[in-house]
Amino acid sequence: MMFFFDTVQTFSSSGKTYKGQFLQEMAKRLEYVLVQGENAPVHIAMAMQEQASILDSKITRGRETYVDHVIDRSGDFGQISAYPVSDAVDFDKQPYFRVFYHKVARQATIPEAVALTKGGEL
Repeated sequence: MMFFFDTVQTFSSSGKTYKGQFLQEMAKRLEYVLVQGENAPVHIAMAMQEQASILDSKITRGRETYVDHVIDRSGDFGQISAYPVSDAVDFDKQPYFRVFYHKVARQATIPEAVALTKGGEL
């Protein structure tokens, strides 16, 4: 199984600090990357949380970072986001980044894709 990490959203208001810049650069490295593995998004989200924890331990000033991973019911689409932790219940909080991905349904060579356009099958 493969997952394509396509859109990475970063936010200027949360990228002004060293922590924000670091987290956003980490997320941007995934943009337009195809990753193979059954649980690849889960492992990537865990690695991002680990990096955020290391960064939080080095930068003790400010809020800690929470990495959130949401998968749709079908398991075909998902989003990984990082937020500064806040005591306030806040639905419009500004994340450091959002990374969107989707499961690749199938792959094809160029000749196979051309055959699809002509009504063929894979």
